[in-house]
Amino acid sequence: MPPELLASRNREFSGTQLPSLSPWLSAVSSPLPRNTQPSFRHLNGDILVLGQQMDRFERLKDRDNEIHKAFVEFFPWTVELLSHTAAPSKTVRVFLWFIAKTNFLKEGIFDLCETDNIYGTNVLYRSLIECYLRFMYIWFRLLKERTDAAADEYLTFCSWDEALRYGKSLQDVGRLTGRVPMEDPYGTIRRIYPEVAQYSAKEIRARAKQFSFPKIMEFIGERWAAGDSLKEPLPDFLLNLIPLYSELCSFVHGGPDADSEVTALRDKATRVIQSLRVAEQSWRLAGSVKLLTLIVLCRLDKRFGPPYLKIESILKAGLD
Repeated sequence: MPPELLASRNREFSGTQLPSLSPWLSAVSSPLPRNTQPSFRHLNGDILVLGQQMDRFERLKDRDNEIHKAFVEFFPWTVELLSHTAAPSKTVRVFLWFIAKTNFLKEGIFDLCETDNIYGTNVLYRSLIECYLRFMYIWFRLLKERTDAAADEYLTFCSWDEALRYGKSLQDVGRLTGRVPMEDPYGTIRRIYPEVAQYSAKEIRARAKQFSFPKIMEFIGERWAAGDSLKEPLPDFLLNLIPLYSELCSFVHGGPDADSEVTALRDKATRVIQSLRVAEQSWRLAGSVKLLTLIVLCRLDKRFGPPYLKIESILKAGLD
């Protein structure tokens, strides 16, 4: 992927200052004075930029449809592959789910871009990055270990950890409402899944933590450094994910930095350019999940070779 794939975005606001709402309030409360009315030259420039970006967005959707056609071609073969004794079937299933999840998020981002919803776009973008990195972690481990171990740990410990968190939330509700305390969450899941007894609640949380963002970035960095044949620094696009992920957290958690980001994008032309940039990057991330899955599938069945080459050529060509 090109280094600029996930480049950090420019900001107009910094620090803890509250963003000014005056540009928005004045726009809806009263007409602009005659001497501040935008010139026709400026309007024509904006219209030209918007038209160019809309044309680019249409090309993006066309390229996405091309990848979808290639996916439809190879997907039925995976069903046969899952019954193959030599195939890491659990990992293949997990990869197919990541293809579905990243595609859902990418489609949602496309829809939000069309409705000029930059806030919602960034919320989904952050989720997409997290899905992509979790996929990458399991993918790297599969190449290293050649077993279903990473996929099995993901399905097992993340599921148990989610159950523990949900149970704790129910306990919190009980304490707030003065109800009779519920059964300990760990005791509940241990009763449902006897194999849980092999691990303490603390161990479950620790095993699930390997799929968290900091641990994944640490692992990918170590794996990249250990690759004797690479002899290159970690790609910029992966390094850029670290600050970008943190920046986008403000949109997910309703932080003030997200308010500043949105206010800085009050100009529609600028906002459309930013939305399209996110849509394009999301398309590349979702496409990469398909492509990297096909690398694994090609090792198991040569029929997956042509779809791999097709998707690779589409992603390399981009929109130009």
